[in-house]
Amino acid sequence: HGKKADFPSIPAAAAFNELAADIGEWVKIRIDEEKHTIEVKAHKIIEEKAKLRATQIALNKLNESQQWIEAQQKQAKLRSQRSQQFKVNLIYFARWITSGWSGWLFYLTSFSIFVFLGFGFGVNYPSVIACSSIKSYCYLLRLDKTTLVIPPKPQQQTRQKN
Repeated sequence: HGKKADFPSIPAAAAFNELAADIGEWVKIRIDEEKHTIEVKAHKIIEEKAKLRATQIALNKLNESQQWIEAQQKQAKLRSQRSQQFKVNLIYFARWITSGWSGWLFYLTSFSIFVFLGFGFGVNYPSVIACSSIKSYCYLLRLDKTTLVIPPKPQQQTRQKN
């Protein structure tokens, strides 16, 4: 019996089993911790992606609003330029109208147009004004020929009464 046994004794085997169980439990705890760490990291990554997406959407909206503002500013600038150009053109036109023959021609043309329109409206608009005869300008220039014509006064009756 002087030989040593190659197998450990039973208390040593129990200690090894207990050590193996402890190592297994430690590995299991460690795996659970790693799973939890991975889940936390995955959750953080998802949150970061969501924040990044929200930031991208906000940047897009900001860019769109900046583009809108820039477009509005460009439109306002163009309106201002058109207004200024209109004022300059109006001043040039007024200077041309008031200078030399063009001023007189403009004045006479305007006067003629307003006199003609005034006469035309004056003859046609009041329907209660009667014309003196069918051959009068009052009757000839009327658009509505059904208006009254005053018959000529019988001069014989006025002479007989005198």
